[in-house]
This record gives sequence, structure tokens and C-alpha cells, in this order.
Amino acid sequence: MEKLVSMFNNALGVIFLLMGFFFILGSIIGETSSGAFFFAAVLFLVISGLLLSPIREKIFLATNKTISGVQRFGAVFLLFTFAMGVIANSDFAKPSGAASPADTKRTPTVNNADEDAATFAKAENLYKEKNLPLALMIYGKLNSSAAQYKGAQEKMGIIRKELYDLSVSQFNNGDIAQAEIGFNAVGPVYEKSREYLNQIEEQHQQRKYNEAVSLFKKKDYAGASYAFGELRDYKDAAQRKADSDAKMLAMDYQKASKLLNTGKYEEAKTLYEQLGDYKNSKKQIDKIEGILLDKKAIRLSYGKLKKNPDSYAGTLVKYYGKIFTIREEGGKTIMQVNVTNHGYGFWDDQIMVVFDNTTDLEENHMVTIYGTVTGGFTYQSVAGWNITVPLINAERLIW
Repeated sequence: MEKLVSMFNNALGVIFLLMGFFFILGSIIGETSSGAFFFAAVLFLVISGLLLSPIREKIFLATNKTISGVQRFGAVFLLFTFAMGVIANSDFAKPSGAASPADTKRTPTVNNADEDAATFAKAENLYKEKNLPLALMIYGKLNSSAAQYKGAQEKMGIIRKELYDLSVSQFNNGDIAQAEIGFNAVGPVYEKSREYLNQIEEQHQQRKYNEAVSLFKKKDYAGASYAFGELRDYKDAAQRKADSDAKMLAMDYQKASKLLNTGKYEEAKTLYEQLGDYKNSKKQIDKIEGILLDKKAIRLSYGKLKKNPDSYAGTLVKYYGKIFTIREEGGKTIMQVNVTNHGYGFWDDQIMVVFDNTTDLEENHMVTIYGTVTGGFTYQSVAGWNITVPLINAERLIW
């Protein structure tokens, strides 16, 4: 008898487990019915009796004192899945505005019959007005569920044929713009539409090419360069663009040279800078900077400068002289330069010059200095005398 009761308890536990899986599956697909929940509620009372001591002792003790582990586990599993199923199918588990699967199934399909009818009527009117491209497009908006779909498909076939024939006629008569619209509307795969569209594209490219050539002949090299650039690999457009760019640079160089020769140094410098490495543009910039410095620099006698160098601090000056000593230190060039020529190769009146770069200059070289006075510089001679000379920060050296 005890063995039979044990088998019964185990079987009951397996049933509980299977029912738990049933509720999991029903919760996932949203098909758990209200009847199933009612049945589960009854089972809930039974399970409670199996699990809760007071109820079990009163109801089940007389018939069955033994509850197997399988039965107990199955009962707990069923109770858990039942609770989860109720929550999952309740409004509490749904986001605001969401519909359950059952609600979705009950939602009636939106009827677009009136809208489809209006679309069909609009396409019909456009066809009557011989606006074939637009009529074809409107007919194409009807989906396969529309009542007018079959009629629209038949009409679209008729329109494609009419529009294609019309486009061919327009192409042959030279009305390329309208023909292009028509061939695009019927689609490139319709009959020979792709061939006609290729011919139209070739004509567009040739027209742009001719316009670019015309700009080049008119010496509008900037416009020609842009136009040929738009054509990319068409014919010799790439080479034509290079020729236009070269002509443009040559014109700008001539303009810069003219500005330089007429004394418009700032404008000339700007234009040479835009030319970059073209010809000797950088050398011309260097020349202009020297001219501008020469115009700004003050011709100050050595006597005045030596007398009170601090009073001329910040003054741009120009001196020409012979290098007495020169050395490089920390990427800078430091020179003692004599700026007064006494004849017979004898130079005197020394200034100290600091140039913020290295140079190819050496002792006894002649150099022109453009720089700013910083004050006096004192050093000790070989004989031990303190000597003060003017100090100049050179901005430019010419030799």
C-alpha cells in the first residue's frame, strides 16, 4: 500500500510539473485562456493543502500521510508558474497603450478602400490629361490589396507603351529634356530606355564639355578649370583642367609681377603667397619683404646709436658692415659687425647682432642687417676692458 501511495504521489508531482510548463508556454504565446486560469485556481487550493501543514493534516492526513519530494517540487513549480502567468497576462505587465496578443488579433483591419479609390481616380484624370509620367507614378501607389490594383496594372502597361513611344519621338525631334523625363518614368529596363538614356547622358556631357572649352577660349581659366573638373574622366577633361590651372597660375604670376613693378608690394606679396611654389614666387616674396623692411627701417648714424642705445630700443634700423666675429649658439647666430668703412679694407664701429637662425655667413663677409635695437650690450675685451656696444635683434640678413 505504501508503495502504491508513493507511486501516486510521484505521478501527481509530474502532473504538476507538466501543468507548470503549460502555463509558461501559454504566457509566452499569450494563449492562456480564462478557463485555464479557473482550473488553475482550483489546483491552487489543492496545492495549498499539500504544502500547508494545518490544511494538509485536516484534509489529506487521513488518506495520505506521505508527500514525496517530486510531488512537493512539482506543486511549488506549478504554483510559481501560475503566478507568473497571471502577472504576464495582466494589464499590470503591459506598458501604457500596449495591446496583448489577443487584443491585437481582435483589432479590425483598417479599410483604405476610399483612399485607394481616390488614388485610382486621380491617376485616371492624369491619364486623360495626357500627363503620362505622373499618371504612371500615381497608379503605382496602389498596393496589391486594393480593389483597383488589377485595373491599375493594366493601365500602367498601356501608359508605359504610350510614354515610351512618345519619348522616342521627342528624342528624335530634339526635345531631349522631355524625352529624358519619359524614359526615366517608364524605367531604364523598359525596351531600349537604357540605350536612349545613355545617349542623352552623352549629349549632356558633350554640352558641358563644349561650354568648358568656350570658357577656356575666353580666358576664363578659373571657370574652365571648374567645368572640366566636373566632367572628370570624360574625353580629355582631366588634361584640359590641368591646362586651365597652368594658365590661371601664369596669369596670376603676371599680375603679381605687375603689382611688384608698380610699387604695390603688399598686394603683390599676397598674390605670390597664393602661388606657392610656382616659378620663383618664394624668391619674390623674400624680395618684397626686404623692400618693405627697407622702407620702414630708420637710417641712424652709429654715433647717435652708440651714444644712448637704450633710448632707441624698439627702433627698426638698417646697417651694412663687415663681420668681425661670428658663432652659432642654441640655433642662433651671434655676430660682431663693424659698420663704418674707413677705406683700405679697414672697418670700425662695432654692433652686436643676434639672428634667430643659422646662416652660411663667415668672418669677413659683408652683410646687410635689418633689425630692432634692444639697447646696449657690455662685454669684456681681451685686454680686460668693459666695452658697451649697441645690440640689435636681426629680422633679416642679406648677403
